[in-house]
Amino acid sequence: MTARAFIFFFGGFEAHQFSCVLPLTRLASTYRYRKDYKTRSTKFWSIATARYEAVNGMKYLEAVILESFLMYLATVASDRACLKPFELPLRVPRVKPYVVQRNDSVWTNLLYDIQNYPEPKKFNPDRFYDDPKQMINSLSFLSFGMGPRMCIGNKFALLETKMLLFYIFAKCDLGPCAEYR
Repeated sequence: MTARAFIFFFGGFEAHQFSCVLPLTRLASTYRYRKDYKTRSTKFWSIATARYEAVNGMKYLEAVILESFLMYLATVASDRACLKPFELPLRVPRVKPYVVQRNDSVWTNLLYDIQNYPEPKKFNPDRFYDDPKQMINSLSFLSFGMGPRMCIGNKFALLETKMLLFYIFAKCDLGPCAEYR
């Protein structure tokens, strides 16, 4: 049991740092997103209301976090083993189809595929605002993995990130410095 607790708290330490800095940078550097966050989250601004239910109900903050996970994945690629032969769809004209054989390793980055996410290089938290669960369960959102190897601490990590960002924005007014471009 102690070993599992250590995995929760220390296993994702670097990934958690990464996942906190990116939404902070996006919100601090772009006035529009800061304004959207403040207008959509005004009922939560009292520190006294920073309970589990209140912070979990901050849909726009969650959308900003998930969008930053989408744009800046902590891992470069995801490797998977093919379970049965599969012909890859053609993307380039005059190139013969390639069949991935059973047990072949496949490295993929689905995040910048326009079939999965329209305008993938544009920061757009609204894509996660209405129905984040549908986007997360779409098999192309791999920030926490998928299936039996999915991150065991995904809900804890998301809650921890939300709490940290909530407290930072409740106590500080962030914005870009003069040297930031």
